[in-house]
Parts: sequence; structure tokens; C-alpha cells
Amino acid sequence: MNLLLIGLASVYTVAGCLGCNPHYDKNGTYYLMANGQRLNDYALTVALTPSNFRAYKNQYVKIKNLKNGKSVFAKVTDTGGFAKYNRVADLSLATKNAIGCSSLCNVEVSK
Repeated sequence: MNLLLIGLASVYTVAGCLGCNPHYDKNGTYYLMANGQRLNDYALTVALTPSNFRAYKNQYVKIKNLKNGKSVFAKVTDTGGFAKYNRVADLSLATKNAIGCSSLCNVEVSK
């Protein structure tokens, strides 16, 4: 199954994870992603819509910034409600920084 999404991507971080459910341990608050891993600002990860998440869970997809041509491979680890805002993905902080995006970015997501 091939994946090709083109559109606006937003960013989610530990400090600004809208809609995330907090969990707590002796080290403080953390957020679990849909694949069961903790949200990590330093990992190259991406959240996709629920149907795309199910199809590509824990696989690597190519994320390309359409403005500057920079790209990186990121692991599909999460899902979110960003589609209702006409966005195709949510990028981790590391993914956003690797491709030189601001808080919103026009991207191509492919597999």
C-alpha cells in the first residue's frame, strides 16, 4: 500500500500536546502515543490520521518540506485529531526541526 499525503502539517511537543492524555510517574508527567511509546521531542516521529496510522504504525515514512525541499524519515507512532483542521500530519519537534518547518508547514508524506 502506497502513501502520498500533501498538505499542511502541525507540530506537537511534550510542552504543547493538545488532546494528549497525561500520565504520571516518579519523574513527572509524560504522554503516551498511540503505539504505546512516550512522546519524545528528540525522536523523529509523526502522527497520522487514524486510518493511516493503522496502515503504517511503527513504519518509517518520508516527510518532505515543500518550501525548502528538506526531507527526513520519521516513524509513525501516533494519531490525532488534526484532520478536522485540514492538516495531514502532526510532526514531532525533532521532525519539524530536521526539515526546517515553523509551527505549520506544507509537507509531502510518502511511503
